[in-house]
Amino acid sequence: MRYLLIILFCSFSLKFFSFADKIEFKSFGIITIGDQENYIGKHLWELKFFIEDSLFSISLESKNNQKYIYYNLSEKLELKTLDILEKKETLFIIYKDSNKIFEKKTKINFNINNSYFIQTTKQPKNTNIRGEIKDFYKIETQSDKYTLVRTVQKDMFIYWYILKNEKIINIHSEKKNQKEFNYGQIIVTNIIDEKIPEFTFIYKTKDNIKFITLSEKVKITSEKGKFKNYGSFVDLSVYKGFLQYNFKKIG
Repeated sequence: MRYLLIILFCSFSLKFFSFADKIEFKSFGIITIGDQENYIGKHLWELKFFIEDSLFSISLESKNNQKYIYYNLSEKLELKTLDILEKKETLFIIYKDSNKIFEKKTKINFNINNSYFIQTTKQPKNTNIRGEIKDFYKIETQSDKYTLVRTVQKDMFIYWYILKNEKIINIHSEKKNQKEFNYGQIIVTNIIDEKIPEFTFIYKTKDNIKFITLSEKVKITSEKGKFKNYGSFVDLSVYKGFLQYNFKKIG
């Protein structure tokens, strides 16, 4: 048994210390370090790049028990700087404990890539929908039809419904706190799951802008740069970049 424990410890140590840093550039200004499987250890990581003779430096510190960290440029930088990163290739350099380990010249992608189109449709007949239906749309995939429905109940509550093949799969409600309100834009994405569309409703009031994201697997509400995730654990790094970028564009 003692020899078995030694072998197991050596195997774990080898996996821990032979980790090759995986660095990836994702959409909406997310730069990840780690593969979410191997421990990256306790280190100081520094990202540096120049834009128009200005040096930008962002530091992150990882802990021994972490397998994944990321930079969120959409959160850290102003919109005008993000626009430059989208239009012009920039040289990014990453240092690990003051040692240069990575460099890449690239543009940052802030576009939403999907093949879904919001279309008009017939009013849904599902009897479980509450309130007066205000508007409704459909999204069709190769196998399913999703219907987006917004309602107002007794001039007190607003409801957002997602139906899949006429069956309600997700719902969100807000207290209606003003007479007139802007239903806002609807954005369809595949950020969280490549195979399942997510629907983000931008709900505007006089005092606030709120993002409401609904899909089969998640429900996320976001305001003032903070969000609540009501679903199971998923990697939300790119969604956070999408969220911060669009908050800055609208606000």
